[in-house]
Amino acid sequence: MRKSTIIPSTMLLIICLVAVASVWAAWSNTYDNATPAGDQVLTSGDDRIREVKSSIQERLNACMHFPLTGSQVSNTDAGKFRDITFTDESAAQVADGGASPLHTAAAGEGILDIKDSAASKRELWWWDEAGNNLQLTSGGVIYLTGEYDQELNLSDTGNTVNTDNLLCTDAGVLNLPDDTVTAAAGLLRYNTTDDTLEFGNDTPAWDALMSVATTAIANAAYGSSAHSTSGLSVDVEFNPDIVIAWNSADAAMGDFWLWNSITTTANKNMGSGALVESPDMRITVSGTSITFPYKAAADCPNRLNVTVYYLALNFRGGVKNPSAL
Repeated sequence: MRKSTIIPSTMLLIICLVAVASVWAAWSNTYDNATPAGDQVLTSGDDRIREVKSSIQERLNACMHFPLTGSQVSNTDAGKFRDITFTDESAAQVADGGASPLHTAAAGEGILDIKDSAASKRELWWWDEAGNNLQLTSGGVIYLTGEYDQELNLSDTGNTVNTDNLLCTDAGVLNLPDDTVTAAAGLLRYNTTDDTLEFGNDTPAWDALMSVATTAIANAAYGSSAHSTSGLSVDVEFNPDIVIAWNSADAAMGDFWLWNSITTTANKNMGSGALVESPDMRITVSGTSITFPYKAAADCPNRLNVTVYYLALNFRGGVKNPSAL
């Protein structure tokens, strides 16, 4: 039996409404789950199939590369994204300080969305499965806050990082710009020409802070510790070239030591008001360790349980004997 091709008046009304809706919207075809109606004739089914295809193609092509070539989507790059445009689903979703996006990330998932910043501008945010949120952008730049354990590589010369504290932990390295940087107040750079650390003053000009050529002291250690009958040993964590030390005993019984790496066996101890040459009153140095002696003698009653103060230094390029200068 041949099916009728006569379109009822109700069907004409629906078609007119679809046409009007398509004029109001940005799409050529309205994507409507209520169409086709149950009483629509079967011969219009091919039209409805084409309408669905067209609706899907238009919407996919809004942010994906899904163009028509004639009546076909045949481009080899079809399905790849051109961009991603976020839209506001609700005021609660984008409000500054909002706790979560429209949806909640399940275990093993994460959500990328937009939310208001403090300036009431839409910014990019990330939510993890525990509900933690992180603002990713701010005013057209990457928004960095918190602590970053891994490498942060800002390779472009136009990047600026504003931070309260820049901390290199463990084996972290602070890599300073070299001497191609123009002087400006507050800058810190490494001058490759003469191996110098320089600071930019407000002139602006570069002031040398430290240089291999001009900085003599490589390491320094200053400290204090209590003396005991077992003596006292301290580790300064470098091999000293000069050690100067004294204790807190009174003027009559106080000690003063002077040791240097050139005459290690002839260092002097000024104790009890006299220059003491006795080897058992000298300090000794072994590697990074400094040992201060204890002598239980009648002339040393106040040397027990006193505080010993020490200053240890080593120098770049070794130590020179003054007589050789």
